[in-house]
Amino acid sequence: YMRNGNSFIRNSLEECCNWYYSWDFTNCMILSGASSSVYATNEFYIDYYSRSCRQSCIEGTAGLNCAGIAPNWVKVFATAESCCEQKLWWVETSRCVADSTLTPFTTAAGSSKWYRDGEKCVKDCDDSSDAQCGGLAERWEETFTTSGVCCSTTLWWVATEDCT
Repeated sequence: YMRNGNSFIRNSLEECCNWYYSWDFTNCMILSGASSSVYATNEFYIDYYSRSCRQSCIEGTAGLNCAGIAPNWVKVFATAESCCEQKLWWVETSRCVADSTLTPFTTAAGSSKWYRDGEKCVKDCDDSSDAQCGGLAERWEETFTTSGVCCSTTLWWVATEDCT
């Protein structure tokens, strides 16, 4: 059935992987013996499991948040910030960037943005003297720049004066 074997042979590993495994080109190259460091761009891509952006590099690389080489169908970003803003827009950007770059995040002050807490929008802060302060927002809570945006987006059925 395979009488003309030469029609399946390509001139180079790159050509072969591109022809037969275009949907997983990078993995094909690495598993076939190409240097993985060529494909380790250190760019960021989304990891929904950890709710952070991880880097396209060999896992275990010191000082980097590597999750393996990004598959070629995954969108990569030059910075953790752009990845966080575009793919994890509901997570506070500074928190996402800190998680994505393995740098400590200080939550003591909060962001002073607004988030929904029950039937009200409250400020992300830890200041008992501020009546609008609702404590520190959890990492999964979407935050908003103003109370008005928070109320109109998350509590649209509640009268504005009752929302904060």
